[in-house]
Amino acid sequence: MKAKAEGHVCWEETAKRILLFAGSYLDFDGRYSPGGRQRFIRDLAKLIQAWGRDVVVVQKARSAFECLCPDGVPVVGITSQLRAVGDVRFSHAARALARPGDCWLYASGEDAWPYFATGSKAIQHGVWWDGPQSYGVRTIQRTRSMAMVRRVQSVLCVDTNFINWLRCEGPEGYRLSNRCQYIPNYADLALLPVTTRHEGQPLTIITARRFEEKRGTELLLNSLAVLWRNKVTFRAHISTVGGLTYVKKRCDELGISDLVSVSEDSMGRVLARYGDCHVAAVPTLWSEGTSFACVEALAAGLPVVCTAVGGLGNLVLPNFNGFVVRPDAEAFAGALQALADGAMWQMMHRNALSMRESLGLERWKRDVAPWLAA
Repeated sequence: MKAKAEGHVCWEETAKRILLFAGSYLDFDGRYSPGGRQRFIRDLAKLIQAWGRDVVVVQKARSAFECLCPDGVPVVGITSQLRAVGDVRFSHAARALARPGDCWLYASGEDAWPYFATGSKAIQHGVWWDGPQSYGVRTIQRTRSMAMVRRVQSVLCVDTNFINWLRCEGPEGYRLSNRCQYIPNYADLALLPVTTRHEGQPLTIITARRFEEKRGTELLLNSLAVLWRNKVTFRAHISTVGGLTYVKKRCDELGISDLVSVSEDSMGRVLARYGDCHVAAVPTLWSEGTSFACVEALAAGLPVVCTAVGGLGNLVLPNFNGFVVRPDAEAFAGALQALADGAMWQMMHRNALSMRESLGLERWKRDVAPWLAA
C-alpha cells in the first residue's frame, strides 16, 4: 500500500483546474521550444484537457506574458530570473495564481522548492546530479528532492533510478519511496516508422541528442572513429540541437566526415529518420531518465547501444534489444560493431519491436490517467 502524504486530496473529486508548474515550456519569450521535457509537458497538459479539467502551464519569462501554445494549451509566463538562482522567487510568485479548486502539478518536481502546495503532485525526470557536480550542488539538490517528496502526495518517476536513490536516504527515504510511481517515457507511434534492413546492407547508426557534454556527443564521435579504424562498413547520422559547426569540425579532425552526416531537425523529422537507420546510439555520460531518444529507437525496432546511466538500464536489456556498456570509445564501438552482424541485428530488431506497443503514447496515457485522478 502506498504511503499517503499528509492532507491527501483526491483529484478526481476536487480538482477543477490543474496548474502545471514548469521552469520552462515555451522559451522565455513565449515561443515554442523543442525538447523531451517540453514534449512531456505538452502531452501531460493535453491529457488533463481530455480528462475534462482546465489546465494552465505556469513558467518563467523574461517579461510577463499569457498565450496559447501551438497545441492549444494556455501558458502564463511570470517575470523571473531565468537561471536556477531565480527558482525560489518564481515558485513563490506562481502561488499567487491559485484559486479555489486548483491543484498544483510540478512538472519538474524539486524546482518548486520550498513552496509546495498541500495536495500537490510532482514529476521526477531522473537523477541529474550523478555527474561532476560539486558537493554544494549535490547537497542543495538532496535538500530540494527530499523536501519535494515529503510535501507532495505522489511523484510520477520516469525511471527507477530516483526511487532507488531515495531508498538509500535512510529510514525516511525508504518510507517516502512508497509515494513514487514508475511510469516510463513514451513514443508517439503514429509518427514513428518501423525500420528495415536488407541482407548485406551496411549498418546505419543514428543518434538524436541535444548538444551538451552530458549527452556524450564526443564519446560517440570517438567511437565512430574506432569503427572506421577497424574497417567496419557503416554510415552514421547525428541529429542535434546546437553544436552543428563543432560536430562537423570534429568529424573532419577524426577523418570520418565522409561517413557521418549531421543535421538540426524538428521533432517530426527526427522520428521519420528512424525508418532509414538500423541502430541507435545513446552515449549519455550523466543526467538521464528513460530517454525519449532511447524509447523512440526501440519502438521503431532499432537495437540501442547505450551507457549504464539513469533509466537507460530500465529500457535496454543486454543481448536482447541492445547493449549497455561503460562510457569508453573502444567499448561503445565494440557494441556497435557487433550489430553489424546481420543475424544478431535481426534478433535484436525483433526483440526491440516486441516492445513497441508497451512504449507507445496510448499506453502512457492509460497509465498516467489513474495517477492523476487518485
